[in-house]
This record gives sequence, C-alpha cells and structure tokens, in this order.
Amino acid sequence: MLRSAKVELRQNPSTRHVTCLGHRWVIKVGSSVLTRDDGQPDRVAIRGLVFQIAALREQGVEIVLVSSGSVSVGQGHLRERAGDPGTDAVVRRVAASLGQAALMRVFQESFEACETFCGQLLLTSADLSGRHAQRRLRRSLGTLLTMGAVPIVNENDATTHAGNGIGNNDLLAAHVARAWRADLLVLLTDQGGLYTADPRRDALARLVEVCHGNDPRILAMAGGDTGVHGTGGMATKIQAAILAGGRGIPTRIAAGRQSHVLLRIRRGERVGTWVLPPATWSLGQRLGLPALPQPAYQWA
Repeated sequence: MLRSAKVELRQNPSTRHVTCLGHRWVIKVGSSVLTRDDGQPDRVAIRGLVFQIAALREQGVEIVLVSSGSVSVGQGHLRERAGDPGTDAVVRRVAASLGQAALMRVFQESFEACETFCGQLLLTSADLSGRHAQRRLRRSLGTLLTMGAVPIVNENDATTHAGNGIGNNDLLAAHVARAWRADLLVLLTDQGGLYTADPRRDALARLVEVCHGNDPRILAMAGGDTGVHGTGGMATKIQAAILAGGRGIPTRIAAGRQSHVLLRIRRGERVGTWVLPPATWSLGQRLGLPALPQPAYQWA
C-alpha cells in the first residue's frame, strides 16, 4: 500500500510555478460536474465554472475548455419527451446532438453574463492525427482566443463511430493539450483526486497529492469505475495524464464542485492530485526555469 505520495509544494517549486506562471490551460470538465442527477445542465455549477474562467483570463491565463455532458443532457431531453430512449449507438448520437445544443446555450448565457463569449469545436480523431491537422487545430484555437472567445471543445459524438472515435474526453483533453502546447492540463471530476483506493468503498483511502504518471502503481490504484453520467473513470484520467506528460505537460486532477477550485489551483494551493511528467525538468524548461531534482516519494 501507498503510505505517502505527497510532496510539499514548497519543496517542489516546479508545480507552483506551472500554476502561477503557466499561461495556457486546458480544462476538462466531466459530466458529473456539469449536469444534475436528472441529466439536465446544472446552471449554477456552469455559472460558477465560467466565473472562475473569466477570473483566470483577467490574470492572463488562456483557457481552452473541454466539456463533457452532451449525451447525458440529450438523453434527459429524450426521456422527458419519449420515455426511456435506450442506449444503442444511433440514440446516443441523437442525444449528443440535442445535448450539445442545450449545453452550449447555457455556456453562452453564462459567458455573456461575464461580458465575454465562447466558440465551439467538435472534433474527431482525424482532427488530431498528424502535424497538419494539429496545426489547423492550433490555428483555430489561437484565432478564437485572439478574438477574445473561450474555445469549448468536445468530441463530435453525433457522427463518431468505432473507426474515428477518440474514446473519451479525458483523452481528448490530453490530445488538445499536446496539440496546443499547453502548460497545464486540469481534469475536473466528481472525485477529490487520485486515492490509494476507491474512497466511496474504502474509508482508509488517502489522497495521493503528487505522483509521476509513469509509475505502474498509479494505474493500479486508479481502477476502472466510471461516473454515473460519464464514460471515463479515474483510470482514463491517469491515462490522459500520461499522454499529456509525454509532451512535458503536468496534469491536475481535482473535484470540479469544490468551491473556487480553479482559482485555488492558480494560487498554488494543495488541491487534488498532481500527476507530473516523467522528468520534472521539462516543467521548468517549459517556463524557462532551472532544472529541478525528482521529488522523493515515501512508499511502503
């Protein structure tokens, strides 16, 4: 068992510098954060998220938001009108189309309340495959941001199939972070971070505050459960962190409904779990900082 996997941030300044100095964040928000129990958009939660994004932008942070929830919201609409819609692939695509429109409407209203606006990008694996595709994506994101918009990215669930699907939005967010050359990937979920065991089942489970994605024990602890409304569990978040870490991008996994979670991360507070790339010098290199030693872990 893991006795302690935390590293004091004051002893590992690279993580604090990333949140305080890094100016490109990809933030992925899970369905459990954006929707209510009935599958409808949680307007209060979305407004709170947008308020934090607006505050970060005022501090000079460029934000790309990866949003889940379209299928869940769409299925909620279908249930209201036609009872149980079923779960086959066609119904899921229809639900994604309906839900995406509903979610974007709430996002637009929330951003307008903060005197800004947003734009939508629906992607498939083809939009992330190869240098030319990634360059096009990078230019689209850059143009939206230059115009003052917040890009909201989702997989194009209305048209995806087994041959062109990305899999889940955790991996999508990691791919976007790599293509955009982000400084930080933030994954907001219904859990407080990575625990030594499932905290919903094990009262002795403890939060892992800092870890490296290339440690095989991390995936073992992550397990494979998914949330009520989503397609990804903690295992997919660790996989996404490993993918982002391959480009030197650190990942922060935190509870999306925790009060002011994004602003607390920005301030360098100890929130959730840091998943660092294999070599911490890459964090400093990204920000022009001197090389730093690997943190010391305390494993039983």
